[in-house]
Amino acid sequence: MKSNILLQIKNLTVEFSKDKSLFDIFKGNSKKTLKAINGVDLSLSKGEILGLVGESGSGKSSLIKTIVGINKIKDGKILYLGKEIDYKNRKIKKFLSKKFQVVFQDPYSSLNPSMTVFATLKEVIKFHNSELDYKAVYEKMISLLTMVGFNKDLIYRKPKSLSGGQRQRIGIARALAVEPEILLLDEPVTALDVSIQAQILNLLKDLNEKLNLTMLFVAHELSIIEFMCEKVAVMYLGEIVEFGNKNEIFRNPKHPYTKKLIESIPKLPF
Repeated sequence: MKSNILLQIKNLTVEFSKDKSLFDIFKGNSKKTLKAINGVDLSLSKGEILGLVGESGSGKSSLIKTIVGINKIKDGKILYLGKEIDYKNRKIKKFLSKKFQVVFQDPYSSLNPSMTVFATLKEVIKFHNSELDYKAVYEKMISLLTMVGFNKDLIYRKPKSLSGGQRQRIGIARALAVEPEILLLDEPVTALDVSIQAQILNLLKDLNEKLNLTMLFVAHELSIIEFMCEKVAVMYLGEIVEFGNKNEIFRNPKHPYTKKLIESIPKLPF
């Protein structure tokens, strides 16, 4: 039977160098490291939205950066369709950008302020589809903008003249332009007003259903995870401390950290 697992993370450990204190220097410690990710195991199946939740500093964003090749792996491995990704391969960047696309927390900082919506999307489309002529690129761009609910009359505007919600729709359209297998959503609605959050979350759920698009959804609010995801992984101090179906996690949390998150975070009005 063919497996529908797209991404597997096995015993993953990522370390960062840490500035030594005077005490470390006095004790003669030559190297001090911080484990941002510690022995993480996780898998992501085709078409699912997996929620990754935890407070700031728990390792969520570090995990995303490791998947796309920004952070170096200390131990463990990441597999795509059962094959280990060779992050040391010089040609790996194009492969990673084609398979995994990130939608960031702050839509403004993730867009080039000097480029119009048209130029932003054209650049991405042409990079991955160099054979397309101007008409085909334009048609693909309009199709993407329609898909994310963006007003095509605004294509010659720059990010500063767009609202936060409009910018995030462009960020999503830019990610979809590559036709990725997995969207890595790093706190994609945290910087938006609550009413706009609901619109973007509903858009992402629609895209998941229409395109059978796989998503790893990172958030620090369990209320958002509950709305978006069927499976949930709870991350604390670089480790996955609890994993399961949404109903299991919310109705019968096992780990004290999960219990505190559920008790402390208010429900959103949608």
